[in-house]
Amino acid sequence: RLYATFEENGSAYLVEEYIPGNTLLSWLAKTERSIATEVETREILKELAVILKYLHSRTPPVVHRDIKPQNLMRATDDGRLLLVDFAAVSQISQNSNNTVVGTAGYTPIEQLYGRAVPQSDLYAAGATILRLLTGLHPSKLYIPVEKKFAWEHHTNVTPGFTCVINGLLTENLLERTSSAEQLLAELEILRPLS
Repeated sequence: RLYATFEENGSAYLVEEYIPGNTLLSWLAKTERSIATEVETREILKELAVILKYLHSRTPPVVHRDIKPQNLMRATDDGRLLLVDFAAVSQISQNSNNTVVGTAGYTPIEQLYGRAVPQSDLYAAGATILRLLTGLHPSKLYIPVEKKFAWEHHTNVTPGFTCVINGLLTENLLERTSSAEQLLAELEILRPLS
């Protein structure tokens, strides 16, 4: 929750609600692991898709533009997944500014050119899942000449979940997962893991 905004000495500030919890990377460190399981990442991705469905359904759609493990946390009190740090948020409109924001490795090509759309957040969600599954920063997994991530040999996940992740990480917007609703539907039809 945003409580206030103000400017002081030429800098802008946001006053946001403090929520005790751990970022996803802190959570992994506390479990003394460097990677998450497929079961864990499926659940994280499902929870994130619900958050994105809400944000992207606003009028105009709200695009976070900086989804990464450091901006996702588990609340201490109830364990719910929270998306934090809305400083880079953009509302899509005809006259939205073309400011480039985001984090290297998590930012899709269209956003690097100043055009953030709801699918940009889906790409960042996929890159976040790569980081959690492999323990490697997404930029270390990206092959520029092929315009894709080479990550499958760094982890062991089911073919169905591999397809879901690759759908999020497609560079071409027309081929990328189209919406949070589509992502939720794809996750729903995956075979349960025991």
